[in-house]
Amino acid sequence: MTSAIRKLIAKLDKGPRELFFYPGLALLLFGAVVSMLLPDPVYITANISLDMHTFLVSALIILIGMQCVSFAVVVRRYAAARGLLPLQGRATVPCTYRIRPCAARCATDRFIWP
Repeated sequence: MTSAIRKLIAKLDKGPRELFFYPGLALLLFGAVVSMLLPDPVYITANISLDMHTFLVSALIILIGMQCVSFAVVVRRYAAARGLLPLQGRATVPCTYRIRPCAARCATDRFIWP
């Protein structure tokens, strides 16, 4: 095996925090800082400016960061429920209840069609 594959396996053994949560949080904070610092166009030179396109890229970075953070939370809960990772913190009891398909459909119908 190559060293890159060994490093990836080592990261996967540690859990989703190092692989998804911290990079997602960094992306989220970076996108928020960039979008807050650029309320008006900033002209670097006559031809280069940071304006609407930079703001759109920072919004996409915020979305990607939020997806990474939420995916890390979901993966952590799933791995703890399946016994792949130890339970931590307040999640001492995995969620074991099931929603019947009819009840879930009725609940979503009620929210979609008031």
